[in-house]
Amino acid sequence: LIAVSAIGLSRMKRTSEEHTYFLEHPQATITATVHPGDSYWKLAKQLQRDYPTLEGMDTRLIVKKLRKINHDSDYGLEAGQSIELPVYQEDRE
Repeated sequence: LIAVSAIGLSRMKRTSEEHTYFLEHPQATITATVHPGDSYWKLAKQLQRDYPTLEGMDTRLIVKKLRKINHDSDYGLEAGQSIELPVYQEDRE
């Protein structure tokens, strides 16, 4: 699974609207290489672990965002493929 490092983790409680805004506005994207066994679902779960703000979100929304960033309409990832992953900045308390 591709590891994405979190920046400034925070355990703040957020509303649904704040979660959605956070998801839709990454600070940047990075290019990563897909490894055997990777899927959008696994990458979304990894993002939820890396960014506490995403923890409470429906994983399907994160999958949708990953597909949108990568202009992917068929949910498919292949080992060796390059994809873009969002990078977020979380508020520090």
